[in-house]
Amino acid sequence: MANNEKKLFIENVNVYLEKADFSYDNIPDGENVIKFNQQISVLECKAESIRIRSEYIVTADKGNAPIIYVSSISIYYLSKDSFGNFSDISEMKDYVEERKVYLVNQAHVGAEMSKLIANISGTYGIHPIIVPPVFKEKES
Repeated sequence: MANNEKKLFIENVNVYLEKADFSYDNIPDGENVIKFNQQISVLECKAESIRIRSEYIVTADKGNAPIIYVSSISIYYLSKDSFGNFSDISEMKDYVEERKVYLVNQAHVGAEMSKLIANISGTYGIHPIIVPPVFKEKES
């Protein structure tokens, strides 16, 4: 089957917060440059659904310990026709791995996580930390 014929037909998406940690103690004294890391991993790929974890890890340039860690799980419920576009689950998982950033961005997961990080950091007396509202593809 040609790659352009492969498609996922997503009927519904549920996204929930998996974990949110904030550590005021991990903020070094003085001025800091905030760094962040984004990670997306495919946890499960079945004929009827896909589960993807999205993570933001915020650190300061003078420390290695995370200041804020936020993760969410997205569950993409597929139509019965989706699996028929692939020869097996392995091929479908490879397809999802190639498109996981697109899937997460289409569900606006990054935007919600960005707002949560800003709210958490602003609530505890530091300037709100604003991270990009979209996940970025890894550069080769």
